[in-house]
Amino acid sequence: MTPAHFATPDAAEAAYYRAFERADYARMQSIWWDGEGVVCVHPLGPVLVGIDAVLASWRELFAGGPGLRFEVRLQGSIGSDALVVRTVAEIIRVSGESTPRPPIIASNGYRRVESGWRMVLHHASPTQEHLRPAARATAATTLH
Repeated sequence: MTPAHFATPDAAEAAYYRAFERADYARMQSIWWDGEGVVCVHPLGPVLVGIDAVLASWRELFAGGPGLRFEVRLQGSIGSDALVVRTVAEIIRVSGESTPRPPIIASNGYRRVESGWRMVLHHASPTQEHLRPAARATAATTLH
């Protein structure tokens, strides 16, 4: 598929979550930059480095078809005219479930290339509430 052309990181991010909800592998493939150094970490998953590993993970995730709906809440953004990293809370609803899952916190990175903005990073992690519903982390259990 031809790489997508996004005028802003916001547009790339919106396309990313649409592709995710639709389990649209071809669209997801068009959002990611195909250069060196792309990284993806799915919740509780390994670090995937390189476009081949990243895209293979999406193909596997989408094998079951669509079934997720996202509400994305921007938590912060930092960047320059060449690279932007956005931190978001992903509120995910799974088809057939009446309540949303605990939030996932994600960092999404976008790089400006000749054709516009493309995704270079997705790092998602469950919140503490997801891992320990009965107790929050204390200073003794926080890693960083």
